[in-house]
Parts: sequence; C-alpha cells; structure tokens
Amino acid sequence: MSNAIDAYLAQLRQMLEVSPRAKKRILWEVEDHLSEAAAREERRGLSVEAAQRAAIARFGPPQLVAQSFEAEAIEHRKRLSSQAFFLALAEFAVLCILLTLLTL
Repeated sequence: MSNAIDAYLAQLRQMLEVSPRAKKRILWEVEDHLSEAAAREERRGLSVEAAQRAAIARFGPPQLVAQSFEAEAIEHRKRLSSQAFFLALAEFAVLCILLTLLTL
C-alpha cells in the first residue's frame, strides 16, 4: 500500500514469533486497520504521509504490538491445551463407565 504502513508491517513481520498462519492473519488485520485509520485521517485533511504516521502512532510501536499478539497466541494455546485435556478426561470417564457396564 504505502511506504510508512509497508515499513511498519515489515518491522512487525520480523518481530512476530508466531506460526506462519497466525503471522499472515495478524499482518492482514494490522494492514487493514492501519489503512482504514489512515483513510479516516486523510478525510480529515491530513496528507497521505501524515495520515499514515498518525494511524501508526495511535496503533503503537511494532515491538509492543508483536508482544501483545504473541501473548494472545500463548493464551490461546493454553486454552486449547486445557480444553483438549478435559475432553480426553471426559472420554476416559465415558470409556470407564462403558467398561464397567459391560462387565456387569
């Protein structure tokens, strides 16, 4: 899209330590958000460059954004692991009940 937003996305891409799939989704979302925010600033009368800088400034430094997304990814993995554990535990309990019923 634009120099400032492209540069920001390149920095963010380098800093993100998430799966390739998550990285692609995150970069798409960030680009969409920054583009929309810059377009709003342009409608308010800022130049393209100033609008992009304003959108980026409000969004935050790429280091903090990357850390935030990484923390979210870790929490998501923890929730999935927890859910998988309880599902396996429930399946085991059902299996035990079935085996008990079959031996009666």
